[in-house]
Amino acid sequence: MLNPKTLLTIPVAVVAAGLVAGCAGNSQPAVAPVGGPAATLVRPSWISPEAKHKKGLIYVADYSNSAVHIYPEKGTDQKEIGLITGLPILEYLNVDRWHNLYAVEFVAGQVVVFPRGSTQPSLTLTVNPSGSFPNAVAISKTGEVAVGMFQQSGVNFYHKGDATPYNIVPPLTGYSSGFCAYDKHGNLYVIESMASGPSHIAEIVGGGKGTTTKDLGVNTGIINAKGIQVDTKGNIAVVGDSGTLNLYKPGSNTLISTNTLNGNPNPNGGFSLLKSGKSLYVASAILDGNLGQALKYAYPAGGAVLNTITVQPPASGTGETAVTGVAVDPPERP
Repeated sequence: MLNPKTLLTIPVAVVAAGLVAGCAGNSQPAVAPVGGPAATLVRPSWISPEAKHKKGLIYVADYSNSAVHIYPEKGTDQKEIGLITGLPILEYLNVDRWHNLYAVEFVAGQVVVFPRGSTQPSLTLTVNPSGSFPNAVAISKTGEVAVGMFQQSGVNFYHKGDATPYNIVPPLTGYSSGFCAYDKHGNLYVIESMASGPSHIAEIVGGGKGTTTKDLGVNTGIINAKGIQVDTKGNIAVVGDSGTLNLYKPGSNTLISTNTLNGNPNPNGGFSLLKSGKSLYVASAILDGNLGQALKYAYPAGGAVLNTITVQPPASGTGETAVTGVAVDPPERP
């Protein structure tokens, strides 16, 4: 595993090679090169009345421009209806049941929370130990928050509305805890990764009330997992870096189905299930020239791309958009 401090010199072009990742271990995290996203000047944040009142929204993280782009959920080839800027080293995104947006800032070691329709954060979650590198966030149905880490410092758990963790559960020995998702019982499923070897599915029973991480086994057919979600049936969905979508039985790594996401996506910052439970959006780093995309697929069948949102750079931004996360509002939640 590379020292994150040395990654500050990696050029943005590395993103195109698929080395930017939202999970710990096999792939490296999205961090800004010197003079890169953290120094980029883009126009100020803005949000349209449509973005404030629209029933369905899609948020896409733009690492290259330190921004979150906002789109309507309905339609095809949607146009931007809002923009949140000033979020350097941007990784994963998620949305809770109260329509708050969570944006993970990797190097800053914090998660910034935005109420729906606002470009100003209402809460900033800091990680423990200070200097850790968060790269994923999940929210339970009660509002408990779990933040996964790139290095071997464990999952931080927060009570609803709190800025500091009340519990830290260590990862599997030799692994880092990355992507995570709650089931309806408040248990947390976590992707455990290391610098070499396949990633594992693990479970923290009781979420923040738990004390240990239970190894459920290897993600069958997926070397480097790039996202995890739990559907309303309790099944565990995992996306791999090759565009593989696997479905596992609750509480296990027993494989139900394996499907392919066509179109050669470069899954980078996880994926989000739409409220209908019939489709998902995947963050794909760079596909269209220098532009990242959010791609829609049927769930759990995968197959053909149902819709493509190509993320255009903001005015005065860089000439590229490396997509490192996607979240839908409202999402499907178990």
